[in-house]
Amino acid sequence: MSLQQDIPDELPSWDFAEDVLGGFDQFLDVSSFSQVNEGTSAVRREQAPAAAEPAGPSVSDADELEPARASRPSSSRDPDGKKQRQNRQAQQRFRQRQRARTESLEAQVALTAAQVLELQASQRQLEARNALLESVASNLTSDVQEASVAEADWSQLPASDRDQQRTVVLSVTGGEGLVRTVQDISRMPFTELVSLYTIAQQSGSTSDLMEELHKWTSEVSAMLVFLAVGNLKNYLTFTSSRLDGNIGPSVSQLPDTYYRDFVTRLHLTEAQRIDLMHLRRLFYAKMGALKRERKQLLQQVPAGAAQSTLEASTRLADITAIAQQLHDNSAAEFRTYMQFGSAFRRGILTLMQQAVCIVKGFPYIPDKSRILEILAHQRSEMPILVLSHPLGIDDFEHHTNWQLVVNYLKMITKENLHLYLPLTSPS
Repeated sequence: MSLQQDIPDELPSWDFAEDVLGGFDQFLDVSSFSQVNEGTSAVRREQAPAAAEPAGPSVSDADELEPARASRPSSSRDPDGKKQRQNRQAQQRFRQRQRARTESLEAQVALTAAQVLELQASQRQLEARNALLESVASNLTSDVQEASVAEADWSQLPASDRDQQRTVVLSVTGGEGLVRTVQDISRMPFTELVSLYTIAQQSGSTSDLMEELHKWTSEVSAMLVFLAVGNLKNYLTFTSSRLDGNIGPSVSQLPDTYYRDFVTRLHLTEAQRIDLMHLRRLFYAKMGALKRERKQLLQQVPAGAAQSTLEASTRLADITAIAQQLHDNSAAEFRTYMQFGSAFRRGILTLMQQAVCIVKGFPYIPDKSRILEILAHQRSEMPILVLSHPLGIDDFEHHTNWQLVVNYLKMITKENLHLYLPLTSPS
C-alpha cells in the first residue's frame, strides 16, 4: 500500500485547545497547546499544493508529514468520531454543571441580600415604633382632668429655639434684680425656685400700689411660664409640692375644704363664675377631642412583623407619619393647657385675685382644675367625664369652639391685665 493511499486527500480539522479545553481556560494555562495548533495549521498549508500534483508525494514530503501524523489523531484511529463526541459531551456536561453552580450561588447571594435588607427595614420599623410609643407614653397615662400645666400666658411663650434666650427680670429679689432666661429658670434647682417664689410671695403680701402688684404678679407668672416651657417635668413637680419646706400634703392631697375656703377668698362675681364654667366646658370638650384623635392615631400603628422588605418600608413610612401626627397632637394638648391657664388667671381673674392666688395659696400653688370643680359642684354642672365626650357635637366643632378662647386671649394686654375681661357676651 502506497503512502498516498494511507493519507486521505483532506485531513479532518480538530482544534485541540478549543474543543478539549473549552471551559477550562480559567483553570489551565493553554499557551503550550498553541504550538500544537500552529504546527497543525502549517501542515495543512503545506498539504494543499501537494494534493493538486498528479504524482504521489515524494519521500521528503512523507518525511515532513510523519511528525504531523504522529502529533494528532487521524480518522483512521477514530473512524466514527466517537472520541470527539464523548469529549464534546463531557465539555457540555461540565459547562452545564458550572453554569448551574454559578446560578445557585447567585441565587443564594440575592436571597441573603434580600434577607439583610428585610432585617434592616424591620429593625428601623421596630426602632420607630419604640420611639413612637415612648413619645406618647405620658399621654396614655395622663388624665383629662390634669390641668395644672395650664399656668401660663400662651401669647408670651417662646416660638423657636432662638426665643429660649428671652429674659425676665425678677426685681423682687431687690437691687437691680435677677435677669434670667428660659434655660436659666428651667435648670434651676428646686430649692432655688422655692426661694424665689417665697420671696415673691412675701413681696406681694406687702405691696399696696397697683403698679407694684402689676409688676410683681407679671414676674411670678413669667417665672412659671419659663419653667413650664423649659422643663415641664420640673414645673409639674414644683406646682404640685408644698413650698415652705415643712412636711405636709401635696397639692393633689389637699381636701375639698381647702379649695372651698380658697374660692371664698377670691370673691368671684356672678359674671366671673359664669365665665369660668363656660371655660370649663370648652376646655374639657377640647381635651376630649384631642384624646379621641390620639386614640385613633394609636390604632393605626401597624402590628406584627412585616412579611417583606416592601411591606417593612411602607410600614416605616406610615409609622413616621403617625409619629409626627402624635407629636402635633401632644403639642396641641400642651397649647390647650397653657391657653386654659392664661384665660383663667390673666383674663377672668382680676389683678387683685391673681395676687390672692399667690399670697393666700402659699405654701401651695392651687390647682385651677380643683377650683373649677368646686364651682361646678356648687352650680350643679355636668361632670368632666360627660363634658369630654362628643355630646352630639363632632370634634371639628369642639376645635372651632375652642378657637373662641384663643381669640379671647388676644384681647389681653398690659393695659387691661388688671381688669376682668368677660369671656361670654353679656346677656
